[in-house]
Amino acid sequence: MESYSLVDKGGTADIYKIGEKKIFKKFHEDRTDYSIENEYNCTMKVQQFKLGAPMIYEWMKFPMERGFIMEYIKGKNLLKLILEESNNREYYISEWAKLHYRMNSIHTGVFPTGHEELAKRIKNSKAINDKKTQDELLRLLKSLPNKECLCHTDFQPGNIMVTDKGYRIIDWCDTMSDSNWMDVARVMILFEESYVPSGFDVYRVSDFRKLGKEVYLNEYEKLTGKSREELESWMAILAAIKLESENSKDVPVLEKIIYNIL
Repeated sequence: MESYSLVDKGGTADIYKIGEKKIFKKFHEDRTDYSIENEYNCTMKVQQFKLGAPMIYEWMKFPMERGFIMEYIKGKNLLKLILEESNNREYYISEWAKLHYRMNSIHTGVFPTGHEELAKRIKNSKAINDKKTQDELLRLLKSLPNKECLCHTDFQPGNIMVTDKGYRIIDWCDTMSDSNWMDVARVMILFEESYVPSGFDVYRVSDFRKLGKEVYLNEYEKLTGKSREELESWMAILAAIKLESENSKDVPVLEKIIYNIL
């Protein structure tokens, strides 16, 4: 493979640029082969929906270089634009909600259902180790409508690239089919988390979260024309699953989301 240079470090992979049109997404050692295969399959399947998912040209399976040779998308991620351009912040958040609604409006059965996947994760969770809570979460999950909306499951603005040809959605690593409110619930949990992107101060991020929660949800609900009655239940389920990998600072916030419902 030709030489490449590091351009970004992520939580699960590092990104190296190869020439002008390709990148190498090199996964960290703790990423399982199963999760890498799942990301490959999700990214390839979602191409049919014309949402700007990057093309994967080659899957590298060498022990020390596991990753994908992928299309390089030239642009800026939406999170940086939201944080940098305070005068346009509300506009970008509304655009985010509109794009999410458009994606969730696609109905498909080609991905695993959220009900099946989340039930497995609740049962296998080491963070939810008491049987009573686990059973209550499973009952709650079973009570929620099972739909076939296309769900990204991490539709945060850092996974949306703004290019001169429009928006492109990246990181299709855990795609599912289920209720659109499941996908929205993940976004709402994002607004409660403490993570501060590198290069931005906590006050600017805090302002974004306060404004974002209101603008995003109001815009999304307006587009659906339906109430958000499922939302808090989905948030409780996703918060419980996030306990497995979350840093200690956010555990009290996640537990509050869970026990407000249970």
